[in-house]
Amino acid sequence: MNVRPLYILLMLMLSSCSGVVKRPEALAIKKVAIVSLYSNQSVYNVGKEGGGALNFITLSAFSDTKKSPENALLIPDVGSYKLVTYSLYTFEEELGKIKGWQIVPTIKVVNAPAFKSFALKFSPNTSRMVASDDESLSLKWQTPRGMPSVTTADIKDNKEVFLKEINKMAEELDLDAVVVIQLDFAYAPDHSSPDGKEDLTDAYASVATSIKVINRRGALAVATPEASSDSGERFISDGRASFVGKQMIFNDEVENMFKNAIQKCAVNLREKINKEL
Repeated sequence: MNVRPLYILLMLMLSSCSGVVKRPEALAIKKVAIVSLYSNQSVYNVGKEGGGALNFITLSAFSDTKKSPENALLIPDVGSYKLVTYSLYTFEEELGKIKGWQIVPTIKVVNAPAFKSFALKFSPNTSRMVASDDESLSLKWQTPRGMPSVTTADIKDNKEVFLKEINKMAEELDLDAVVVIQLDFAYAPDHSSPDGKEDLTDAYASVATSIKVINRRGALAVATPEASSDSGERFISDGRASFVGKQMIFNDEVENMFKNAIQKCAVNLREKINKEL
């Protein structure tokens, strides 16, 4: 297969995403699979009025760190990774409601030999990174277990490998396209105090998402802008939670707050794609 024209086409489309649904590519899609979903590890203040990253997102779900009286209030080890795992199954469910689409279940995808080959190519370090106060670590992505983070930069830097790998997955799983999802987790401080000033004791979850649906020829079928602090498609949770000092403890309240915003993102994306198809 001559991959050069394909990756040139892919890169041109990645750099010129003017809408969500790309015709005629999107109309030809019947069967898809999510092959990458990732988010930032450090939850930041999207309002930029002050306040740093929330520490609740900086512990690995599989950390061996033992709790002590000094850190007894820190989040359960499963905290942050519960959010990306929840996101994976939420987007899987919502994308399955798109007209004419069939989603291959994640459990089938991650156990496919072709996917395992793909994951190894894009996950040179298979162990989960643990973020910390170290700036270099705090920028690391987090993913559901067994799933690599494939950014637009990764695709551009490894275009030939990427196209070969998604074609192998397409053949093995009978796919028309693969799906790459990025999530951006942040918090939005409460501005409802009587004097109009920011109340730094409470915050809402703020989540943005980006999706790339790439067909087996390397062309974009669906694309939205990268998710970032400047994204115009952010969704705020209905509920809010309180800080303890300058920390937000990852408890059921905080977990449900972020799940609510994630669900809004997934539903909005599904509705938008269905409207344009």
